[in-house]
Amino acid sequence: MITRADAEWGALPLALLLGALAVSPQAIATYFELRAKRHGFDSAQ
Repeated sequence: MITRADAEWGALPLALLLGALAVSPQAIATYFELRAKRHGFDSAQ
C-alpha cells in the first residue's frame, strides 16, 4: 500500500531532477568549475 508520504518522497527526486534541468548549462558549468578549483584540479588543466 502506497501512503501519501511514500508518494511525496517518490516525487521529491523527480522535482529535484526537473529543477536541475531548469538550471542553465552555464550555471552548471560554473558550479563544476568552482568545485574543481576547490579540490585543486584547476592546476591539472
